[in-house]
Amino acid sequence: MEEKKRFRIILNDDSDTLRYIPPPHTEDKVALAVDYLKGTYVDCLCWCVGEQQAYSYPARKVESYFDKLDILDSKHFPRKNDLIYSLYKKGVDYLPLLIKESHKAGLSFIASFRMNDTHLKSDPQGVLASRFWQEHQQYRLWEITDGKTYYNAALDYSYPEVRNLYLTMISEVVERYNIDGIELDCCRNPYFFQPSEAWEKRGIFTDFMSEVKKLLMEGSRHKGKGLLLIVRIPFGEEKLKKAGIDLEALLGKKLPDILVMSDLANNYNRRIDKWLTLAHKNNVLFYPSIEADSDKTNPNFYDIITNPVAPWHSYNSPKMPEIVVKKIRGIAQNFLAQKPDGLYIFNYPCLLNERGNNRYKDSKTFKFLTQPLREIGSPETLNGTSKLYTYWTECPIQIETGRPARYHQTVNFLLLDPDVEKREMEVIIRFAEVAERNPHAVGRYYQNPLVPPGRIKYAINGKLVDERYIRRKQQPRGRILSGYLLRKHNMIEINVPYGILVCGENSISFEIPGFPEARDPYIYIYQLEAEVKIK
Repeated sequence: MEEKKRFRIILNDDSDTLRYIPPPHTEDKVALAVDYLKGTYVDCLCWCVGEQQAYSYPARKVESYFDKLDILDSKHFPRKNDLIYSLYKKGVDYLPLLIKESHKAGLSFIASFRMNDTHLKSDPQGVLASRFWQEHQQYRLWEITDGKTYYNAALDYSYPEVRNLYLTMISEVVERYNIDGIELDCCRNPYFFQPSEAWEKRGIFTDFMSEVKKLLMEGSRHKGKGLLLIVRIPFGEEKLKKAGIDLEALLGKKLPDILVMSDLANNYNRRIDKWLTLAHKNNVLFYPSIEADSDKTNPNFYDIITNPVAPWHSYNSPKMPEIVVKKIRGIAQNFLAQKPDGLYIFNYPCLLNERGNNRYKDSKTFKFLTQPLREIGSPETLNGTSKLYTYWTECPIQIETGRPARYHQTVNFLLLDPDVEKREMEVIIRFAEVAERNPHAVGRYYQNPLVPPGRIKYAINGKLVDERYIRRKQQPRGRILSGYLLRKHNMIEINVPYGILVCGENSISFEIPGFPEARDPYIYIYQLEAEVKIK
């Protein structure tokens, strides 16, 4: 494989860091978008500049978000704190200043475009909704039903007018600014055609990306430097098929320089070797994406009406800093152990701005949250740190009396962490456990949701766990972090004895021995996690 420039960490910022700045607003404050990245592993900044309109640059050829803020204030980013908008009103284009500050800090600057963002669905007449979208409802992907139809606000790339809108924005940014490349973010949101037609129309999207590549090659000649094309797409054949993205064609034509892939949330069981091999075979660098939250299961995700007990489509678990930091380290560890070319981290500034802007109201928390950026670029700096691995996607599972563990009562989990095999480290397996009424039992009766000790046998990698290693914490009725609304229940913590877990594939199984009785409960397991920390 031909040697290419490898970034340690590519960080995507949707421009949040400059939209939460307390006044007064001056040009020197543009540096706040990059100064906190100094001394970290981040060496490439992807900055969101466009979606269905020019979002964070003063466009001349398409509609600009800034032009509407005088009439419609943003509900997400009030204009009183928006440094970008304030400078724009003074006649200052902040973007050249930001690019200069990025280069001064040793960062490559990539202009990122969200290729079908649907945030506007929440407020179709608001500032995020472009006139193009409002006036061309016939271009919408009305066939989409998942997310309670949230994603049907996306536009159909079958229409040349839609493709030309994005090409116009991309060409304008390439022409006007000293950027180092373009990112096409196809994960916000991964639909480009009606799903039933998407695979048949995949060639249209490949041709569109070829047009973008031509724009970059022309821009490279004018600027006297190579311009990168980063493409971010979802993991999984089914998602790519529904999106109309022909990955093999994109790679075969050598269109992206860097391929980023995402589960749209952090899946700690994700194996990347298939995609990594495919990218390297075509001389393309491969970066798995770290997201803002853990993946969770909603069994009715593609239905219009969702299960009320399951998390809703847009659910985000509360961002408690001590948990966020450990989860970021855990997903980074699992990815780095599989030897990608580097890591990509999406929208991390959103976490940094939780709770009304930590940077200015709680500098200690801001510093704590940015610490992972100094650790996750290398396995060496992650060694010996506290990490949290979540396997929410694999849950819930249901346990019933007499059923052998191998039948739907075993969860496999990936721990590519050498720390789990060290005596000085402690590993805790944690999950929520609740007993529900047997759906086949006759008559009315009360089912105690708390499972008594000894009722379930837990085994890790086939070895039964002794009761002395198990702690039960009774929890009140309420929503757990993974999004499920539970009755009163137990949070189970297993302090795993040394020597049971391995750096690699592991399993935990559940079994209720004996012959079933009429009113034996069905017991449900939610939110499986593994925490690794120093004793």
